[in-house]
Amino acid sequence: MKVLVVEDDEGLRRLLNLELTHYGYEVKTSGKGIDALRMYRDFCPDIVLLDILLPQLDGFELLVAFREIFPGAGIIILSVINDKESKLKAFRLGVDDYVTKPFDMEELLARIEALARRAFLHERVKNNERLSDISSRIEIDDKSRTLRSGEIEVRLSSLEFRIFKILYSNTGTVVEKDQIIAVLWGQERAPSESTIPVYIKYLREKLEPLKIKIETVRGVGYVLKVEG
Repeated sequence: MKVLVVEDDEGLRRLLNLELTHYGYEVKTSGKGIDALRMYRDFCPDIVLLDILLPQLDGFELLVAFREIFPGAGIIILSVINDKESKLKAFRLGVDDYVTKPFDMEELLARIEALARRAFLHERVKNNERLSDISSRIEIDDKSRTLRSGEIEVRLSSLEFRIFKILYSNTGTVVEKDQIIAVLWGQERAPSESTIPVYIKYLREKLEPLKIKIETVRGVGYVLKVEG
């Protein structure tokens, strides 16, 4: 996961860089609006920590620009500004979370972790009316929850389809079980520990005629593969 820190306080910028790097994030930092805009284009971060009071361009202006350039990043505002109007403005412009300074580092890291899980998958599972598989032979119809390949048509239940879309949108990449749960139920846990494995079993059976495989990576998650 890549994190861009946009903060004009050099001390805080260094601290965030140190903490996030320690927890395994790839981090870049910027203290100015224009530099941050360029860095956002080049770095394509998964998460952005964004101050509001910045030189050149303020956080609100950057927020709008970021959403236009690449809307998929998760953005958390970190600011001393704590009034209702500013918070509402930020959320209306598309921020995902708003944390006021001073903040507890452990809590911020937990918020980043939760947002990172959603950012990794959520933007990739937007509902489109029709998508084509990488191989250009699997057609997906979101409205009817059907998959087609030539004369073969498979209809999925609502939960089967949502799980499939998560795996499909990350074809060839292992998706952790907890990441699937985060997209489907947010902060809540799955109805039971067996829910995901059971529905993966159903999906495997239904996808077999389409030559789509779901492999289990023991102790980690699942990976979807499409045969040529």
